[in-house]
Amino acid sequence: MTKWNVVMVILLVMIAAIGVEARHKHRKTWIGCFRYCSRTCSEYDGICFEDCKIKCGGPTPPKTNSR
Repeated sequence: MTKWNVVMVILLVMIAAIGVEARHKHRKTWIGCFRYCSRTCSEYDGICFEDCKIKCGGPTPPKTNSR
């Protein structure tokens, strides 16, 4: 009986580890981070989207030589 308990505990730990890895995988890229952050933004809330862009280190406009 104790062998089954040990096996079940090991399986649960492995399943939990896989779930955590899958959850964090989409946050590794900029667009994944932005989508995760902006899911709570309302459709017309530009400030929320800008905050997510800054938080995730989003793309910046190209530098121009202003003379």
